[in-house]
Amino acid sequence: MANATEPPDHWWHADDDQDRPIPIGVDPTIPSPARMYDYYLRGTANYAADREAAEKALSVVPSGRRIARANRYFMMRAVLAMADQGIRQFIDLGTGIPTSPSVHELAQAIHPNSSVLYVDNDAVVAAHNRALLATNESVKAIQADIREPDSILHSPELQDLIDFSQPVGLLFVAVLHFIRNSEDPLGIVRTFTSRMAPGSYLALSHITSPRTGTARPSRRDPMVPPSSDVHDPTTSLAVPSWDRSQDTARP
Repeated sequence: MANATEPPDHWWHADDDQDRPIPIGVDPTIPSPARMYDYYLRGTANYAADREAAEKALSVVPSGRRIARANRYFMMRAVLAMADQGIRQFIDLGTGIPTSPSVHELAQAIHPNSSVLYVDNDAVVAAHNRALLATNESVKAIQADIREPDSILHSPELQDLIDFSQPVGLLFVAVLHFIRNSEDPLGIVRTFTSRMAPGSYLALSHITSPRTGTARPSRRDPMVPPSSDVHDPTTSLAVPSWDRSQDTARP
């Protein structure tokens, strides 16, 4: 698993990919956001195209690794806070390459019987998660696209793990900024939250640009009710969270 510490520049080697297996359906010449994120966190589940694209991104946003770490720490705090409130089932959408501590490790440290469903559309991510979680019956991983929420909600894995009559912890961590406005990101979130019982939680992080004047979401935004906690660490990472049990502007 990746270690979320600051890596030295170009710590990888050009021949690192020679013996690395390529999952069926994966084109290693096309950069993947999940594998780029893995590179930012000094993971090894990435290819040359991912590293090159990540370095280009870092040349524009040098704080990219710090933002990635801050986002990871937000996820950790969010899961622990939810578990402290009694949440025992989680859906992690756009989970990315496994990085320790993962959602299930944090949740099960507090409630050993916690159930976690990991969802990502990257075949490399799905392959890693399935291999790592093969012996944990309370945790499953599926390859699916959050732009097709009904396919996730009706998947056998979700049906086996998640009981929507009970509170759920829903995670949209650093994934919605990959969804175009024309693909209705708000509608995607609503499709999931409409199933959630009172007492459920939504944790959402989204990269914004301070140049647009929207580094912090408006409190009038229906996705950010008055009970929300917004954190904007140093640059452009806005992190609103939602607790339906206190919701005054239901998404």
